[in-house]
Amino acid sequence: QMPPRPSLRDLARQLRVSVSTVSKALQNHPSIGLRTRERVQELARQLDYQPNSLGQNLRRQQTRTVGVLLPDVTVHFYSVLVTGMEEAARQRDFQVVFCQSGEESGREAEQVQNLERFNVDGLLATPARTTSDFSAFGRLRQRNQPLLLVSRVPEGFAGVASDDRQGAYDLTERLLRLGYRRLACVVGPGHLTNFVRRGRGFRQALFEHGMG
Repeated sequence: QMPPRPSLRDLARQLRVSVSTVSKALQNHPSIGLRTRERVQELARQLDYQPNSLGQNLRRQQTRTVGVLLPDVTVHFYSVLVTGMEEAARQRDFQVVFCQSGEESGREAEQVQNLERFNVDGLLATPARTTSDFSAFGRLRQRNQPLLLVSRVPEGFAGVASDDRQGAYDLTERLLRLGYRRLACVVGPGHLTNFVRRGRGFRQALFEHGMG
Protein backbone atom coordinates (compact mmCIF):
# COMPACT_ATOMS: atom_id res chain seq x y z
CA GLN A 1 0.00 0.00 0.00
CA MET A 2 1.37 3.38 -1.03
CA PRO A 3 1.90 5.86 1.81
CA PRO A 4 -0.28 8.98 1.70
CA ARG A 5 1.11 11.97 -0.15
CA PRO A 6 2.80 14.45 2.22
CA SER A 7 1.01 17.74 2.71
CA LEU A 8 2.14 21.24 3.62
CA ARG A 9 1.00 20.48 7.15
CA ASP A 10 3.26 17.41 7.28
CA LEU A 11 6.27 19.46 6.23
CA ALA A 12 5.43 22.20 8.72
CA ARG A 13 5.04 19.68 11.55
CA GLN A 14 8.43 18.08 10.92
CA LEU A 15 10.22 21.42 10.63
CA ARG A 16 8.24 23.01 13.50
CA VAL A 17 7.25 26.03 11.47
CA SER A 18 3.90 27.35 10.27
CA VAL A 19 2.11 26.10 7.17
CA SER A 20 2.31 29.62 5.78
CA THR A 21 6.10 29.60 6.18
CA VAL A 22 6.37 26.30 4.30
CA SER A 23 4.13 27.54 1.51
CA LYS A 24 6.13 30.74 1.05
CA ALA A 25 9.46 28.91 1.28
CA LEU A 26 8.45 26.56 -1.54
CA GLN A 27 7.70 29.62 -3.67
CA ASN A 28 11.03 31.25 -2.76
CA HIS A 29 9.23 34.16 -1.16
CA PRO A 30 11.76 36.83 -0.06
CA SER A 31 10.08 37.24 3.33
CA ILE A 32 11.41 33.80 4.32
CA GLY A 33 15.09 33.56 5.19
CA LEU A 34 17.43 31.65 2.89
CA ARG A 35 18.27 29.00 5.51
CA THR A 36 14.59 28.27 6.18
CA ARG A 37 13.85 28.09 2.46
CA GLU A 38 16.66 25.59 1.96
CA ARG A 39 15.45 23.41 4.87
CA VAL A 40 11.87 23.39 3.57
CA GLN A 41 12.85 22.64 -0.02
CA GLU A 42 15.25 19.89 1.00
CA LEU A 43 12.59 18.13 3.09
CA ALA A 44 10.10 18.53 0.23
CA ARG A 45 12.56 16.72 -2.06
CA GLN A 46 13.17 13.97 0.47
CA LEU A 47 9.45 13.33 0.94
CA ASP A 48 8.67 13.79 -2.77
CA TYR A 49 6.17 16.52 -1.91
CA GLN A 50 3.92 17.52 -4.82
CA PRO A 51 1.88 20.74 -4.56
CA ASN A 52 -1.88 20.47 -4.76
CA SER A 53 -2.43 22.39 -8.00
CA LEU A 54 -6.22 22.04 -7.69
CA GLY A 55 -6.22 23.82 -4.36
CA GLN A 56 -3.90 26.53 -5.65
CA ASN A 57 -6.04 27.11 -8.71
CA LEU A 58 -9.23 27.27 -6.67
CA ARG A 59 -7.69 29.97 -4.51
CA ARG A 60 -6.85 31.87 -7.69
CA GLN A 61 -10.35 31.17 -9.05
CA GLN A 62 -8.72 29.45 -12.02
CA THR A 63 -8.33 25.85 -13.10
CA ARG A 64 -5.66 26.49 -15.76
CA THR A 65 -7.65 24.10 -17.91
CA VAL A 66 -8.91 24.64 -21.44
CA GLY A 67 -11.84 22.69 -22.81
CA VAL A 68 -11.67 21.47 -26.41
CA LEU A 69 -14.78 20.14 -28.13
CA LEU A 70 -14.40 18.67 -31.63
CA PRO A 71 -16.65 16.55 -33.85
CA ASP A 72 -14.29 13.60 -34.33
CA VAL A 73 -10.59 13.52 -33.39
CA THR A 74 -9.97 10.53 -35.71
CA VAL A 75 -10.41 12.87 -38.69
CA HIS A 76 -6.96 14.08 -39.77
CA PHE A 77 -7.90 17.77 -39.72
CA TYR A 78 -9.07 17.57 -36.12
CA SER A 79 -6.16 15.41 -34.98
CA VAL A 80 -3.82 18.13 -36.26
CA LEU A 81 -5.84 20.71 -34.32
CA VAL A 82 -5.60 18.60 -31.16
CA THR A 83 -1.82 18.35 -31.46
CA GLY A 84 -1.41 22.10 -31.92
CA MET A 85 -3.83 23.03 -29.14
CA GLU A 86 -2.23 20.68 -26.66
CA GLU A 87 1.29 21.90 -27.44
CA ALA A 88 0.30 25.57 -27.13
CA ALA A 89 -1.47 24.88 -23.82
CA ARG A 90 1.49 22.92 -22.45
CA GLN A 91 3.87 25.78 -23.21
CA ARG A 92 1.67 28.04 -21.08
CA ASP A 93 1.26 25.54 -18.25
CA PHE A 94 -2.38 24.79 -19.06
CA GLN A 95 -4.09 21.41 -19.14
CA VAL A 96 -6.49 20.40 -21.91
CA VAL A 97 -9.73 18.45 -21.54
CA PHE A 98 -10.87 16.93 -24.85
CA CYS A 99 -14.44 15.99 -25.75
CA GLN A 100 -16.10 14.80 -28.96
CA SER A 101 -19.57 15.55 -30.26
CA GLY A 102 -19.63 12.82 -32.92
CA GLU A 103 -21.28 15.44 -35.18
CA GLU A 104 -24.40 15.19 -32.94
CA SER A 105 -25.91 18.47 -31.74
CA GLY A 106 -27.51 16.90 -28.65
CA ARG A 107 -24.27 15.31 -27.54
CA GLU A 108 -22.49 18.59 -28.22
CA ALA A 109 -24.79 20.49 -25.85
CA GLU A 110 -24.17 17.87 -23.14
CA GLN A 111 -20.42 18.14 -23.55
CA VAL A 112 -20.51 21.94 -23.33
CA GLN A 113 -22.43 21.59 -20.07
CA ASN A 114 -19.94 19.01 -18.77
CA LEU A 115 -17.03 21.32 -19.52
CA GLU A 116 -18.84 24.14 -17.70
CA ARG A 117 -19.04 21.88 -14.64
CA PHE A 118 -15.28 21.33 -14.87
CA ASN A 119 -14.93 25.12 -14.57
CA VAL A 120 -12.62 25.29 -17.56
CA ASP A 121 -11.02 28.69 -18.05
CA GLY A 122 -12.02 28.75 -21.71
CA LEU A 123 -13.45 26.66 -24.54
CA LEU A 124 -12.22 25.96 -28.06
CA ALA A 125 -14.82 24.21 -30.19
CA THR A 126 -15.84 23.23 -33.68
CA PRO A 127 -19.65 22.97 -33.84
CA ALA A 128 -21.19 19.72 -35.04
CA ARG A 129 -22.43 19.67 -38.61
CA THR A 130 -25.98 19.04 -37.36
CA THR A 131 -26.00 22.00 -34.95
CA SER A 132 -28.43 24.76 -35.84
CA ASP A 133 -29.17 25.97 -32.29
CA PHE A 134 -26.05 27.59 -30.83
CA SER A 135 -27.61 28.54 -27.49
CA ALA A 136 -25.20 26.29 -25.56
CA PHE A 137 -22.30 28.36 -26.88
CA GLY A 138 -24.29 31.56 -26.51
CA ARG A 139 -24.76 30.84 -22.82
CA LEU A 140 -21.00 30.78 -22.34
CA ARG A 141 -20.67 34.08 -24.15
CA GLN A 142 -23.33 35.67 -21.95
CA ARG A 143 -21.29 34.65 -18.90
CA ASN A 144 -18.16 36.21 -20.43
CA GLN A 145 -16.55 32.77 -20.61
CA PRO A 146 -13.69 32.81 -23.14
CA LEU A 147 -14.98 31.03 -26.25
CA LEU A 148 -13.37 30.58 -29.64
CA LEU A 149 -14.96 28.56 -32.44
CA VAL A 150 -12.75 26.88 -35.00
CA SER A 151 -13.40 26.19 -38.69
CA ARG A 152 -17.21 26.30 -38.48
CA VAL A 153 -18.07 29.74 -37.19
CA PRO A 154 -21.72 30.90 -37.17
CA GLU A 155 -22.59 34.57 -37.46
CA GLY A 156 -22.06 36.57 -34.28
CA PHE A 157 -19.35 34.35 -32.78
CA ALA A 158 -15.61 34.88 -32.55
CA GLY A 159 -13.66 32.25 -34.39
CA VAL A 160 -10.76 31.13 -36.54
CA ALA A 161 -11.40 29.74 -40.01
CA SER A 162 -9.73 29.36 -43.36
CA ASP A 163 -10.69 31.60 -46.29
CA ASP A 164 -13.38 29.26 -47.60
CA ARG A 165 -14.67 31.64 -50.27
CA GLN A 166 -11.23 32.19 -51.79
CA GLY A 167 -10.38 28.50 -51.61
CA ALA A 168 -13.54 27.48 -53.43
CA TYR A 169 -13.06 30.27 -55.96
CA ASP A 170 -9.45 29.28 -56.69
CA LEU A 171 -10.33 25.61 -57.11
CA THR A 172 -13.26 26.34 -59.43
CA GLU A 173 -11.21 28.84 -61.40
CA ARG A 174 -8.50 26.24 -61.90
CA LEU A 175 -10.96 23.64 -63.19
CA LEU A 176 -12.57 26.13 -65.57
CA ARG A 177 -9.19 27.13 -67.01
CA LEU A 178 -8.45 23.45 -67.60
CA GLY A 179 -11.58 23.29 -69.74
CA TYR A 180 -14.01 21.61 -67.39
CA ARG A 181 -17.56 22.91 -67.69
CA ARG A 182 -19.87 20.44 -65.96
CA LEU A 183 -19.06 21.38 -62.37
CA ALA A 184 -21.01 20.95 -59.16
CA CYS A 185 -20.29 22.20 -55.65
CA VAL A 186 -21.64 20.27 -52.68
CA VAL A 187 -21.64 22.33 -49.48
CA GLY A 188 -22.95 21.71 -46.00
CA PRO A 189 -25.73 23.25 -43.89
CA GLY A 190 -26.64 26.83 -44.78
CA HIS A 191 -26.52 28.02 -41.16
CA LEU A 192 -22.72 27.52 -41.03
CA THR A 193 -20.91 30.42 -42.64
CA ASN A 194 -17.91 28.45 -43.90
CA PHE A 195 -20.18 26.35 -46.11
CA VAL A 196 -21.99 29.48 -47.31
CA ARG A 197 -18.69 31.12 -48.24
CA ARG A 198 -17.60 28.08 -50.24
CA GLY A 199 -20.78 28.30 -52.29
CA ARG A 200 -20.19 32.00 -52.91
CA GLY A 201 -16.66 31.39 -54.14
CA PHE A 202 -17.88 28.67 -56.50
CA ARG A 203 -20.63 30.86 -57.94
CA GLN A 204 -18.30 33.86 -58.31
CA ALA A 205 -15.87 31.85 -60.44
CA LEU A 206 -18.73 30.60 -62.63
CA PHE A 207 -20.10 34.12 -63.03
CA GLU A 208 -16.73 35.50 -64.11
CA HIS A 209 -16.56 32.80 -66.80
CA GLY A 210 -20.03 33.65 -68.03
CA MET A 211 -21.64 30.60 -66.50
CA GLY A 212 -23.48 32.22 -63.60
